[in-house]
Amino acid sequence: MAKPKYAIDPKKHPFLFSVGTRCAYNIDNDFYKGKHFMWLALSFDDLDHQAESSNPLTKAENFIKEVVSEDGDCDSIYQNIAGIVKGVKAKHSANDITDEERDTIFNRLADITTADFLPYLYIVDTRKVASRIIEVPPDQAARRTMSEYKIFDLVEGEFELVDLGAAVNAAKRVRRRRLIENGKNKFDIKKICAK
Repeated sequence: MAKPKYAIDPKKHPFLFSVGTRCAYNIDNDFYKGKHFMWLALSFDDLDHQAESSNPLTKAENFIKEVVSEDGDCDSIYQNIAGIVKGVKAKHSANDITDEERDTIFNRLADITTADFLPYLYIVDTRKVASRIIEVPPDQAARRTMSEYKIFDLVEGEFELVDLGAAVNAAKRVRRRRLIENGKNKFDIKKICAK
């Protein structure tokens, strides 16, 4: 019996990577039976073979910068909201969600804050999803010369989730504690006031 042909060889690429947001993750869990639509990358950071828009590390950095700065420059957040809205409309058109569920999601989106867009890193076990991965046609990829993949129904148990926002917050707490322990402040207030 011949082995099935998959878009990705699990032996060559045992893990795939994606970055999503807390907001999208919660909506998927609350309204889509925990099924996540994800764009997948072969590595976490490989700009030689990934467009920046497809690079999980770059995407995570962009979300973190936008959440932390809160200066209104939120392209990644706006793109994420647009993707969520597109998904809601598609699920509603397919009768996967009711009018009430659609309206509830839109109301939730109206009440979100930038903190809802802290990134989550998905580390996907390729062996568990290989038969469901779809290779994106070159004309739909961020770069025609690179391979991109997606999955429509990623579920718990097929991935490990890393809350990068929690990691950032923990790192900030450690940094502040070290500065305090070492008697160093971020700003020398006395020096600034003396000017």
